[in-house]
Amino acid sequence: MKLIKQILLIVLLATSLTLTLNASEIVILHTNDTHSQIDPIGKEDKGGVLRRKALIDSVRRVNKNVLLVDAGDAVQGTVYFNLYKGEVEQQMMNIMGYDLRIIGNHEFDNGIEGLKSMIDMSTAQVLSTNYLFEDSLLRSKIAPYIIKSIEDKKIAFIAINIDPKGLVSAGNYIGVGYVDGQLMADSFAKQLKERKANRIFAASTFGLFTNGLEKFDEAYEQGILHGVLTTNLIYQTPELLERPWYINCDFSKYIANIIHTLNHDGSISTILDPSERIQAIAEKYRNGETI
Repeated sequence: MKLIKQILLIVLLATSLTLTLNASEIVILHTNDTHSQIDPIGKEDKGGVLRRKALIDSVRRVNKNVLLVDAGDAVQGTVYFNLYKGEVEQQMMNIMGYDLRIIGNHEFDNGIEGLKSMIDMSTAQVLSTNYLFEDSLLRSKIAPYIIKSIEDKKIAFIAINIDPKGLVSAGNYIGVGYVDGQLMADSFAKQLKERKANRIFAASTFGLFTNGLEKFDEAYEQGILHGVLTTNLIYQTPELLERPWYINCDFSKYIANIIHTLNHDGSISTILDPSERIQAIAEKYRNGETI
């Protein structure tokens, strides 16, 4: 039986955490709705990319099998996005070393050209399982899934993208076709299982599953889908919260740490280490300098 531990890690500078983990494991760090939060959040002084990077690095130091995933809406919400149209966020995410990310509704805020610009800057693999793109650049840059080989395991990810109608300005997603996310997720998950994927995850910007939960339940029970990564920023029904496959993450104050245990016991202690590079780049943007 696989064991999943989900831990919400408060990203506080100089906080030390000790987790009892298995020596051979796969750690998935998941962010969601970070909304251009380059700096810490107001009077609470939590979050921000510097602390996020420190936490991510501390986990990577003690575990070689780490995947860093963002489930969308990495932009919009602070003056950084207003002024630089997503460039700052892409720079910071590249430095943090994201492995993959999906498109949220706010990634469309500057239209298709803005989306193309951000994706072109990103070093992470961008996923969309249920969008159809007319633009050839977007088709070439965006994949419906990704398989990451870690030791002798294959870890697959798909993206359940939101229906842009009513959430995105109509002129901002011209040339993007929407297909039902649950149907596409089920189809691709089955294909990935046939390709011997050991774990299959779906990332979604938010878990507003209006077509019900039955398909996810069936896929989970059949071992086709192992988890859906999303946010808790919208209303979550009691039924959804009870689902074993549902994994949520709370804004940019937290990172969801999903540990897939394989074997052997061990322990780690994280040591947070600020990144001078992130601080230097952020300072240049604050001062209006060209990068």
